[in-house]
Amino acid sequence: MKKLLTILFSISIISTVFSQGGTETIANSDFFSSASNASYPYIYTAALKADGASSQAAQTLTLNITSLPAAGATYRIYRTYANGSGGTNTAAALSLGENTLSANAVSFDRTCKFQFSSGDIEFELIGYQHEDTDNDVSYSDLFDSTGNANYPRIIQLAAASDGASSQAEQELTINITEMDGDGANYRVYKTTSGPDAYTGNWQALSLGLNTITVSAVAFDRTVKIQFSQESEIEFNAISVNGNDLYQAANPSIDISSSELFATSSNASWPKNIVAATSSDGASSQGTQTLDIFITKLPSAGANYRVYKTTASGGDYLSGASALSFGANSISVNSVAFDRTVKIQFSREEIEYNSLSLNDAVFWDGTTDTNWNEAANWSTYEVPTSDTSILIRGDLTNYPATTTDFTLDSGKILTISKGASLTVSGDFTNSGTVTMNSDKDEFSSLIVSGTATGDVTYNRFVNAAEDEWDLIGSPVDGLLISDFVTTNSAVIATSGGYSAVGIYNNDDDSWENYGSGSGWETSNFELGRGYQMATTDGATMAFTGTVPTSTQTYSVANNDYMLNGRRWNLVSNPFPSYVNANEDADGTNNFLSVNSGVIDTEYLAAYGYDADGTGYTAYGQDYLEGTPVYMAPGQGFMIAADSDSAADLSFT
Repeated sequence: MKKLLTILFSISIISTVFSQGGTETIANSDFFSSASNASYPYIYTAALKADGASSQAAQTLTLNITSLPAAGATYRIYRTYANGSGGTNTAAALSLGENTLSANAVSFDRTCKFQFSSGDIEFELIGYQHEDTDNDVSYSDLFDSTGNANYPRIIQLAAASDGASSQAEQELTINITEMDGDGANYRVYKTTSGPDAYTGNWQALSLGLNTITVSAVAFDRTVKIQFSQESEIEFNAISVNGNDLYQAANPSIDISSSELFATSSNASWPKNIVAATSSDGASSQGTQTLDIFITKLPSAGANYRVYKTTASGGDYLSGASALSFGANSISVNSVAFDRTVKIQFSREEIEYNSLSLNDAVFWDGTTDTNWNEAANWSTYEVPTSDTSILIRGDLTNYPATTTDFTLDSGKILTISKGASLTVSGDFTNSGTVTMNSDKDEFSSLIVSGTATGDVTYNRFVNAAEDEWDLIGSPVDGLLISDFVTTNSAVIATSGGYSAVGIYNNDDDSWENYGSGSGWETSNFELGRGYQMATTDGATMAFTGTVPTSTQTYSVANNDYMLNGRRWNLVSNPFPSYVNANEDADGTNNFLSVNSGVIDTEYLAAYGYDADGTGYTAYGQDYLEGTPVYMAPGQGFMIAADSDSAADLSFT
């Protein structure tokens, strides 16, 4: 069945109804009722006058029509008017496919019905919606109608009957998100100590926060704020004397407290958000577009500018550009090299209620780790499988979903260095999943159920001149030859050899890719370690499926052979961290689980320091009280206990 999605800004959907499946005709659908008019025998009732304020809102009916009578069909809209009479508009033809029928908003209670010329119209989906009027001065119950065309709507701040409290200073704050093109005004009405009332001069309203203050007096009085315009003044927050009367469902957040924005040392540009880093590789080369819906700006305004690195390794700063209330789209053109891009902001007192990058929403973890909590997302909406997602590092909370995770074709999930995602159910990827890292920070993905579809882990690997790295594949099903080809731009080479190699402990030898051995045409073995190096220190792309169950790798003590050794080069086979010692986890840790496989005299994971000093033994007693975790794809040495092959387990 075709699905319909309608997005409304500054409003919310009150009612949406859908057919239950398949196609049906208007004549046999419970959504429509019969009428006595033979020319228009079927109607859909959108609103009744008895509904009150909600009947005043715009009414929209959407039909996905799959079949029409041979002679076609039409519709028209019946509406009652302010004077109590009613009438219909000119009939319009219906068409196959999506039809959107709308009746504009009004300022009075009314009845609205959609009439149809035939019951033989077939459809497979119907949707009806009307706007939430809680955030519109024209309809909100917080405001009263006056019947005066000069100031049709008012809000009362105090009444003389309130007594002493009416004498105090009165304050209205309203954060306006939308006005029509000709603007709107307000003025103050208040009673005096005498028989006459006082009405102030008209003052212009502005987008953003408006604070209207009426000074204190020494007598009981009534205070009202009058508005010059009945429609197109929308707001997302309003309060009277510090008491919140309305707060939009997706509240604003200021960039000073948002963990998505980094703090800089430049007082003139104190906040920035990273759009791309050079370690992201090819994706950093693309156009970077930040969309931010601003709900509040400082009285003096605020600016943004773009920082980006250049092909030569230098820095570039654009000129300052003004931010505005509402939607702001900031784009940085694509290039042909890896680069870092940041958007810098001149003030911290900027508030927003929606933020996305390249059409992807951010996880910000404002509330907790609950994936299904809207407040944890930068658009205040829980993403669906049809949503691209960014999970950034340096956050307090990282997402965990207790259900399955699905990503549709064409959509993107990016897990930045230092960030993580935990999926308790199944993981199904038909889109693009990218995990990033640098020399010190790594991303993590844990899947408890089954995993389907490839992910790409961009794993940092040392430069050859800085001593090589010990690395393993954090994904399954990756051909070593494909890996070498994919990473040809960064992998270190010498003659016909590439810097990917294996260690043989039966003769204590190393062998690099290009020697023609059989392992070069096979997949990376999960749990096996490899020596690797890049030209300048860079990430290398490992693309394959996510290992989810316990992985084993066979090791042996070959010290009995002429040149054999007890040491085996192994690696963390997961795109997530593994507990190494008891301080990381009392029982489920690598050393405890494999205590019967590793020689007790050397019960440790020996990590290569790559600084000329050799190896560091990370054992149960390493820096007492210090938990040790193996990074995704991290290689290390262990001393096998038996000269017979035994399985080393990674859990």
